[in-house]
Amino acid sequence: MSADEVLQYDTVTVRVRTDHLDEKNAHEKIPVQLLYDGVVVGTQDVNFPAGGTAYVTFDLNVGAGTGEHRLEVRINWENRAEETNTANNSVAALLNVVETDDQVSVRAVVPSDQYGAGCEVITGFLMDNNGASDIL
Repeated sequence: MSADEVLQYDTVTVRVRTDHLDEKNAHEKIPVQLLYDGVVVGTQDVNFPAGGTAYVTFDLNVGAGTGEHRLEVRINWENRAEETNTANNSVAALLNVVETDDQVSVRAVVPSDQYGAGCEVITGFLMDNNGASDIL
């Protein structure tokens, strides 16, 4: 798998550096949005000192859909027309979601008590379907 590939149901971390080019004025509560296939899936507000930089991090669960998906980060999108440079308010990348081989995962249930030697113990477990379709 390459850096721009992720397995179904995994979580990816999206990190973005944002720069405030106004050397004279500070700004507060500037919205930064993460879009996944054109849908806003996260928003954070950043505060900028004059000429400052802010780093924004989003965690995104990619879900079941496979294939190429578009990630886009937008800053101050609703008010970008009021800025001096209106062409630097977004950045985009493609993310390829590949099908996972692990359709079922198994987790043991932790016993609620200790058992002595010679005891018959029945152990419970939980199974999770990580696939996109039902398993019978």
